[in-house]
Amino acid sequence: MGNQIDLNGRVAVVTGGAQGIGQTIAERLLASGAAVAVWDRNLQLASRCCKGLSVRGRIIPVKCDIRSLSAAEQARAERIYIRLFGFYLLLRGKRLSKHIAGYKHKRGMDFLHDVRDWIGGYPYESIAPRELAQLLRPLGFDLIRQNVRKRSGLFGSGNDEYLFRRHDADSNSRHP
Repeated sequence: MGNQIDLNGRVAVVTGGAQGIGQTIAERLLASGAAVAVWDRNLQLASRCCKGLSVRGRIIPVKCDIRSLSAAEQARAERIYIRLFGFYLLLRGKRLSKHIAGYKHKRGMDFLHDVRDWIGGYPYESIAPRELAQLLRPLGFDLIRQNVRKRSGLFGSGNDEYLFRRHDADSNSRHP
């Protein structure tokens, strides 16, 4: 392949990369050693493209409409977070690619779903303990017990546990 340059260790973003010229650009970037994020408005097309090209290198699909600044910012935050997380794993003698390979089997969800949760892409899943109690109190729930673990650095270490009881739980339990 002509005009190939060394892009090992680089990350490239291809907007509209799920098909046509964008897909061809993604192929060339992979051939040059770059990890590629395919941004496209159609996640199904982007996923299909990435699945087909994954044998050639590291490539991920990202649903992103660059006409929407918030979606572009979200995708940028995901890229940055994944790179930082990869560095975090590297410092611990692990590889990001190996971590991601069995992720869905181990965790029951896609790696990107977790990334979006970690950076607040799903706000209902990313909430401080005090905020959770404040939201549930008006709905009739009191916090009985919580197990909020101290996090190990930027990337956390698991889920917090809470026990809430509804104000009228005692009266409801006696009258089914």
